[in-house]
Amino acid sequence: MSVTVPGSAGNITVTTGAGDVLHLASQIGALLGTLKTAGSLQITTDSIPGAVPAPAPRSPSQTTTELVLTGAGPVNSSIPSGYNYVVNVLTTPAVLSGSDVAFIGDTVGSSYTISGTSTVAATGGNNTISANGNYLISTGLDTGSNKISASGFGMVAAGPGANIINVSGSNLVESIGRDTITAAAGSNRILSSGANTAIFGSAGGINALTITASGNFATIAGGSSSASITATGANDLFVNGSGSSNINISGTSDTILGGSGSDTVTSTGMSTNLIFGGTGNLTYIGGSGLGFILGAPGGTENIAPGSGGVILATGSSNASTITAGPAVTTIFGSAGSSATYVGNRAGVIFLAGAGNETLNAAASSGADTLIGGSSHGSPSLVGGSGSNVFFPGNGSATMVGGSGTNLFAFFNTATGGHDYISNFNSALDAVYILHYAPTGSASALQNAAAVGANGVTLTLSDATQITFTNLTSAAQLNGRILYAA
Repeated sequence: MSVTVPGSAGNITVTTGAGDVLHLASQIGALLGTLKTAGSLQITTDSIPGAVPAPAPRSPSQTTTELVLTGAGPVNSSIPSGYNYVVNVLTTPAVLSGSDVAFIGDTVGSSYTISGTSTVAATGGNNTISANGNYLISTGLDTGSNKISASGFGMVAAGPGANIINVSGSNLVESIGRDTITAAAGSNRILSSGANTAIFGSAGGINALTITASGNFATIAGGSSSASITATGANDLFVNGSGSSNINISGTSDTILGGSGSDTVTSTGMSTNLIFGGTGNLTYIGGSGLGFILGAPGGTENIAPGSGGVILATGSSNASTITAGPAVTTIFGSAGSSATYVGNRAGVIFLAGAGNETLNAAASSGADTLIGGSSHGSPSLVGGSGSNVFFPGNGSATMVGGSGTNLFAFFNTATGGHDYISNFNSALDAVYILHYAPTGSASALQNAAAVGANGVTLTLSDATQITFTNLTSAAQLNGRILYAA
């Protein structure tokens, strides 16, 4: 593709390869051609080297001034005021600066510094562009690698190469290449469609950042920015910082690292996504894919699983709230963590880990399975109004039956813990004693039960004790102990 612009002695062809992203060069060329035909264009041609002359006085009919730079460098020139358009067809790279001017460059990359209200259509090569004020920047559709720094108000569109773009102020950035983009203080919007793009929010101060990314393998770090992110690509990595982030993902196999800010993640994709919670609040809204969430120590999660379900591993001293979804939620506890499970849909499977964990499913009505840890911790397990199954594990668990059916199963682990069962009320509640040394029968266990100030206690052959805190008589266990050696 080439662009034709008027020159002093006829038209000049600017070789642009495939043109620039926004087609600014061709639009400017067409405008200048129209102005020349109308007699409104003054044209100056300067064969570098040497100082660029000031524009000659315009005739009464001339409203626009064009400067054409030809020849070879080296060139390091400031464009005198009065030129509206500069066409750079130099055969070697140039260093050019100007204010309130529009530059067109061909396939030889150059360095442009602009201010005021200015435009750069650098259609090819490797360019370095520094802009302040109000600007419009568009680089070539070749594979050139451009370095762009823009501070002010405007639009930046870079080609398919590996570009470095730094913006601050209020900007719209269109990225189609393998770009590295940094958005500092201000309000910036980034549209990214290339693969392997890296986008970084502000490292300090307040920045409103809006990102739409459709390429694969993108890396997006919010920093201290307040970030709103929509991503449809696959294998993206999101690194959240101290700012708040609102992330909508619909691609496959994305990974999210939570930060100290408040993060909301909404997944509408079909594959597994991996989310690492941060020390700030994490809100996760699941879709048809599985959400695998690792809570951070001291973090807080609010989780609404979708049809794909959620597997949550809580962090130490971590607090999580999970709203029942259409699929079963699986929770792995860790020391000092607490999880609250609410809702009337699918149930929860909770597996306590080391230390003391709390699962409160009192506000749920699904089928819940609550399993104590493998260590000598003291988990607290609270069932809901549905059907609950409790496995106390090796520690000393406190188990609270819900208003539905509750089953408490004890396996011989030779640990000798002391477990507590509260709210053992329903006529359908039962205790399973499995794989212990023979004691004669379930009735023998019942007859050996001790009544004390804390309730009724069964002592098993490995010294494990089970105390029913709301019972006052061993007879209340009649027919409710199921024993198998």
